[in-house]
Amino acid sequence: MYEDCLEKGNSCSYETYRKAVKSKNISFAKLGEEECEICLLQDQHRKNEHVGEAVAPEDCIEYKECNINKEEAVTSRFHYRLDAEQAWPEKTSVRSVDLQKVIMLPCMPGIKTAIFTRRIVAYHETFASVGKRSNKKKTISVVWHEGTVGRSASEVTSAYATALEKERDTEHIVYWVDNCSAQNKNWCLLSSLVCLVNSNTISTEDITLKYFEPVEVVELKNDNVKDWKDGCSAAKVKKVPKLAEIKVIQLRRGSRKIFVKLSHEEEDFTELDFLQNKFELKVPTTLRPQDKGVQEAKKIDILQKLCPFMPPTRRLFWSYLPVWHVDEE
Repeated sequence: MYEDCLEKGNSCSYETYRKAVKSKNISFAKLGEEECEICLLQDQHRKNEHVGEAVAPEDCIEYKECNINKEEAVTSRFHYRLDAEQAWPEKTSVRSVDLQKVIMLPCMPGIKTAIFTRRIVAYHETFASVGKRSNKKKTISVVWHEGTVGRSASEVTSAYATALEKERDTEHIVYWVDNCSAQNKNWCLLSSLVCLVNSNTISTEDITLKYFEPVEVVELKNDNVKDWKDGCSAAKVKKVPKLAEIKVIQLRRGSRKIFVKLSHEEEDFTELDFLQNKFELKVPTTLRPQDKGVQEAKKIDILQKLCPFMPPTRRLFWSYLPVWHVDEE
């Protein structure tokens, strides 16, 4: 990029260019863990099945699927930029949702013992505001660890519910999320959002989920984790498009249905009925009476092997970390 800068007639030293780029918080690091799985499979397929060919043949099914994925990725990114460039009104919140890198606690770089000690997993779901007025809205970060909450569908859904409650008075909420079925596109999440948008917990009129192709910090506590249920009807689900094919999903106050688009280019939503007739639209009770806890052996390992390396002020959290036993699950 420095050479490109010089070719355009700009004259500056590399050090000046580097400082200017750094001041704008621009990084050129490659996100190795963010590779597109479909593209990686396509590359592997070409190496195994089309050795010596510069380009896979057009009648190759894998080649066609990869091209479709690339086109959809370009389309979704284009519409995301459109949303990001708009000056949204105060009653509308547009955010980009991402489950940040999972880390192990305690984080003790340089301590060799920590590498061989079982630690607890911590999660960080970020709801970052986008749009020209995004600096007026704080980023919402929901954090939790395995001692408080697990990774079941109802527990991950609670992170969404917690973020929505922080904007309970916002009329229209739009979330741009990764096209991940386990995390952002499942019937439990959709059933729960239908309950929320029709409850008194929030006053939001509609919630829209827009899918990509593959801060204020809020701690996700036990009280925030509800026993969210998957209320979809197996018979009704057979008649609707597969979740993997849906690009936009909207939940509306006063309706038990979801409104979907199979493409970001579509102007109108299609109405779909997916809930069981007997499914009640209500916010459920707390999932469990206390924190989930971690394995006792894991806690003992941390207390005995890692706590001696910590200052006394950091040991209290680990001393009171709740535990669970196998017979409790």
